[in-house]
Amino acid sequence: MSELYPLKLAPLFYEKPWGGEKIKLFYPSYDVPQRCGEAWLVSGIEGKNSVVTNGFLEGNEINELIEVYMEDLIGEKNFIDFGEQLPILIKMIDTSSPLSIQVHPDDELAQQLASYRWGKNEMWYILQASINSYVLNGFSRSVDVEKFLSIIESGAIVDTLNRFRPKQGDFIYVKSRRIHAIGPGITLIEIQQPSDITYRVFDWNRKDEHGNPRELHIKEAMETIDWEDFEPGLIQPQRKGDHIEKIIESPHFNVNKISIPREEPLARNYMGLDSFVVWVVVKGMVTYQQDQHIDHLHTGEVLFIPAAIDEISFYSKESAEILEIYRSNENEKEKK
Repeated sequence: MSELYPLKLAPLFYEKPWGGEKIKLFYPSYDVPQRCGEAWLVSGIEGKNSVVTNGFLEGNEINELIEVYMEDLIGEKNFIDFGEQLPILIKMIDTSSPLSIQVHPDDELAQQLASYRWGKNEMWYILQASINSYVLNGFSRSVDVEKFLSIIESGAIVDTLNRFRPKQGDFIYVKSRRIHAIGPGITLIEIQQPSDITYRVFDWNRKDEHGNPRELHIKEAMETIDWEDFEPGLIQPQRKGDHIEKIIESPHFNVNKISIPREEPLARNYMGLDSFVVWVVVKGMVTYQQDQHIDHLHTGEVLFIPAAIDEISFYSKESAEILEIYRSNENEKEKK
């Protein structure tokens, strides 16, 4: 079996009624839909698998590679827990109008309500936001189910939710069962569990392609919403070293932000980490090297680093920033 190496993955693009026009600016060499709302950057969802674009594994889907390389690709514990399913989903989202006000179940409710294995905890990193942008996340005051149903009917639902204007560089956590919505004029990176389960509560009276109101999921949403959740979800990064900030550590995903100074070579040691690692470049261009593998990553591109790789070095001719994402909180030793 040939040795694993850092994998570059092709994005998958999806048109949405609320989609914007900025995603195509990140991926000029791809055929991007006019109203592209989502680019799936790393996915093992059935029918929406990421495909490798470099090296001898070019053209292979990520879940096919998990079947072959198993724990060498995603880590021993991840393979035990998830099998051939990639345990993370990463997207770029761009909005010209607000998404529906919605809620995602946790794992237990996903199994009860939809016979789905995983719920959905997620986190957003704001790439761009306009002066008119806003985010809705969590309740701003107490409501019960009966009162909330009447508020939905009246169209005054926004008045019950935390509303704030995001700015570039913000990290926002959206835990499962938290009611939320992404507003207009926002481009962000979304990191989440490998689930696409969503219950819409209110959709701004939008119509589908046939002129009918878009489907809502009121019954499921009322069973899912955490009525005591008043957190707006803004995350305060914690400094870990000269170039690293810890953003979040959770059972579902861990995220660091790495700032790469101009023309200063850096290296990351993953020897004690029982997990794959994903880099998402959120600013600038990065050159990386692992053994004889050398390549470049532009803003919006991702690199999937197999669990079997212990160390990788990188630098940028100008300053750059990457999100470092992995799924493990065990057997991790300090990385350099």
